[in-house]
Amino acid sequence: MSSSERFHFLDSARALCMVLGIPYHAGLIYHPGMSWRADSPQDSMALGLLSQASSNFRMQLFFIIAGFFSAMMIGRRTPEAWMRQRMQRLLLPFVAAMILIIPFQIAAEAFLQPGAPPGTRPGEFLYQLRQPWWNWGHLWFLLTLFWLSLGFATATMALQATGWRLPPARGLPRLPRLVALAVLVVAVTLWSQDWMLLRDRFGLPVKTAMGFVYVEAIVLYLPFFALGVWFWLDRAALEGFATLSPPVLLLAAAALGLSLHAAATQEGRLAWLFQPAAAILVSAVVLGLLRRVSDNENRTVRRLVDASFTIYLVHQPLVVILGSLFLWLALPPAAEYLVIIAGTFLLSWALAQAVAARPWLQFLLNGAARRRPAREPAPPAARAT
Repeated sequence: MSSSERFHFLDSARALCMVLGIPYHAGLIYHPGMSWRADSPQDSMALGLLSQASSNFRMQLFFIIAGFFSAMMIGRRTPEAWMRQRMQRLLLPFVAAMILIIPFQIAAEAFLQPGAPPGTRPGEFLYQLRQPWWNWGHLWFLLTLFWLSLGFATATMALQATGWRLPPARGLPRLPRLVALAVLVVAVTLWSQDWMLLRDRFGLPVKTAMGFVYVEAIVLYLPFFALGVWFWLDRAALEGFATLSPPVLLLAAAALGLSLHAAATQEGRLAWLFQPAAAILVSAVVLGLLRRVSDNENRTVRRLVDASFTIYLVHQPLVVILGSLFLWLALPPAAEYLVIIAGTFLLSWALAQAVAARPWLQFLLNGAARRRPAREPAPPAARAT
C-alpha cells in the first residue's frame, strides 16, 4: 500500500458512526421503560426502537474500522511508538472532555430539569462533579479502544520478538460470501453468549477500577476489533464483506427486525442472540453502500470526517441540554426529537469548526493538530519573450 492510499468509504463509515450518536441519544429521552439523563414523561416506542436500531451496529462497525486502521498504522512504526500515539489520541481527549465538556452536561441535569427544589440544585451539581465514572457516559469508547489497542500492541510486540510480522494474508481458502458471513455470525454470537454465561455464573464484573476498565465492552467489542485487523491483513476479505447484495440486505433487515422485536418485548436473552447477527450483517450492508457511493475524495465528506470526532465529544451534553429544556414543554415527541437532532448537529458542527480554528483546543480534544490541506504547486513563472 502506498502512503497516499486512502480508504474513503471507511473514513465515511467512521464519521457516520460518530454522527449517529446524535439520533441514538436523542431517542433515549423518549424510550419507554428507560430512565436516561433527560427523561421525557412522553414515551414513544417508535422513537425508542429507532434509537435502538442504530445501537445494533453503530459501535460494532466503529470497532471494525478501528481494528483495520490500527493494523495499518502499527505496521508503519514500532508498537511502542504506535501505543504512545494511541495514548495521545485517546486518553488526552478523554481527560480534556471530562474537564471542558462534561460539566455542561452535569449542569443541564442539575439546573435545567424540573422537579428538584431550587435550593438542592447546586449541591446536586457539586455531588455529580465528584462522580466522574458515572458522568463520562458516551466517552466510554475512548477507554475501551485504548485497552483494546494496548492489548493489540502487546500481542504484536510478543509476536515480533519471535520474528513474526503483520503480513498480508495470502493463499487462504475462500468461502462463499454467505457462508463466510454465517461463520462470522455464529462465532460472534457464541462469543457473546459465552461471556454472558460466564459473567452470570461466576459474578464477573461488568466494570472495574472505578469504571476505567469497562470489562463487558472490551469483551464484546474484541471480535469486531479483531475482524478489522483481519480485513487489513486480507483486503480481499474486506472487499467481499463490503459488497452489496440482495440476499445480505434481506438477511440484515430480518436480523435487525428480530433484534428490535426482542428488545421491544423485553426478551433480553433473545436480544443477545439476534444482536450479533444484526451487527455483522448491517455493518456489511452499510460498508457496501458507502463503498459504492463514497469511495472517492469529496470535500464535503472530508470536512464531516474531520469534524466527526469533535461532534461526537460534544453532542451528548447538547442533547441533554435541549432535552432538558423540552421537559418544560409539551410538544409531540416526534417534533421534539427532530428539533433536538437538528439543533444538536448544527451546534456540534459549529463547535467543531471553532475547535478546529484553535490549534491548542484541537490538540486537547483530538490529540492531534488539524491536518492542513496540501498546497498546490505554484505555476511556473512565465518566460519573457
